[in-house]
Amino acid sequence: MSDRDHMSRHGPERHRNTALLESLPTTVYEADPGTGRYLYVTPRAGNLLGYPVSDWIQRSDFFPAFVHPEDRARVVRERTAAIEHRMATVIEFRALAADGRVLWLRDELCLSPVGEAEQPVICGVLSDITERRRLDEESWQARRLEAIGQIAGGVAHEFNNLMATITGYSSLLLRDAGVEGGIMRPVEGIMDSAVRGAALTRQLLAFSRQQILDPVAVNLNVVLHNIGSVLGSMLGEDIRVVTSVQADLWPIRADPGQLEQVLLNLARNARDAMPDGGTLTLETTNVTLVQPDTTADIPPGSYAQLAITDTGCGMDEETQARAFEPFFSTKGGEHGSGMGLPTVHGVTKQSGGGIKITSAPGTGTTIRILLPRVDATPETGQGSALQPSELHGTETIMLVEDEDAVREMAEEVLTRAGYRALTAPDGLEALRRCDAHGGPIHLVVTDVIMPRLGGVTLARWLTASRPELKILFISGYAGELVNDSTWTGPRPQLLQKPFTTDELLRKIRDVLAS
Repeated sequence: MSDRDHMSRHGPERHRNTALLESLPTTVYEADPGTGRYLYVTPRAGNLLGYPVSDWIQRSDFFPAFVHPEDRARVVRERTAAIEHRMATVIEFRALAADGRVLWLRDELCLSPVGEAEQPVICGVLSDITERRRLDEESWQARRLEAIGQIAGGVAHEFNNLMATITGYSSLLLRDAGVEGGIMRPVEGIMDSAVRGAALTRQLLAFSRQQILDPVAVNLNVVLHNIGSVLGSMLGEDIRVVTSVQADLWPIRADPGQLEQVLLNLARNARDAMPDGGTLTLETTNVTLVQPDTTADIPPGSYAQLAITDTGCGMDEETQARAFEPFFSTKGGEHGSGMGLPTVHGVTKQSGGGIKITSAPGTGTTIRILLPRVDATPETGQGSALQPSELHGTETIMLVEDEDAVREMAEEVLTRAGYRALTAPDGLEALRRCDAHGGPIHLVVTDVIMPRLGGVTLARWLTASRPELKILFISGYAGELVNDSTWTGPRPQLLQKPFTTDELLRKIRDVLAS
């Protein structure tokens, strides 16, 4: 018997406009209020879940068998309540399609008298709302992540000022600890805690795309080469590392230090997924997208791709869906903060790229990072080779910082290193003191966000009259930084709070020597 025969046989005679019902883009049905069995469905029911219409009509257990087991009890309960109280209701639930897919359905139903005897039956409309639910979930996740990012950015400035004071004075104490050796261990403990707190803040900022980045033209192959020895020691002897690089890999623009952290985070995750050992493959290739990759929100274009593949336990769909959520971890609180992949995602997005995960339980995981190609010559990325004993000078430095504790700490560091330090709590006072100073000023070290006059405007005004003057910005998060489109001078030098005394002095020597 055909599906249409079933509809004719079971469809009530009162449906004089059956053609109209069957033309609707949804599934219209009637069901027995006592058993829940379907008495009539429009032909579109066969397309809704992939089951033939005959199953809907002939199978007495079709409802609620097609309802997802986790939603079944709730759906039956809500439907029964609607029938008992004779009220219209709307129920949204997950359903199992014939091919194993899980779809979201919307069931709008009511109890209605039918026929001359006016026997009550359930009349309803079923609609596929899977796509709408997906978009709603994405929108909710985006709002949630945006809220976390706003919170992270809001606390970062104050928190990093506190951490800068702690790490700065701890560094000074450690330098003096040779005189009183017993103080070293407690101070090292203070320093370690401050560094860990600052690292967590940086991870939150990276996740929310407000991390300080110092992007330069770079080749991913060079980044892989530079971090090779670190990866080997971190992964251990039971994990084999295989590297495959494209010789003519396109250059990208990114922060090399942050790229190294991305690699370390991904390698650490891969190691944890291979507790009994395995293979970690690192591969670089050039990729051109003709069409946008909607699954990872990557527009068309030319990209240098870094693929990291492990032979570990893999991830199921639920884990993949939450992989970029902050503090979500499958390792337990003692083995991971849940910030590894969120940090990777944030740095990648902030660098203008995209990230994709391919995984399944028992088949390992591949994570692909695509970063846009740039037309520039990659920099070598060689850092300062100065020894601690060389981190001193006699130049005059204007230090501008509105946080008293940070300014006083940094002034003491500069004075101890031999510099002449002029200080100011904001940009306007810095302008006044620069004008009043009779001698040369070699460098301005300034915070970015300050009352009355911020660091960016201060730097513009000072370099307009002193073009030889060098600028070093210090800041707690990227929301405070210079927008490249508004800065007309050389690429600004940046130092992220919190910093140790050595980091501050080394950066000053680098800027003065540049």
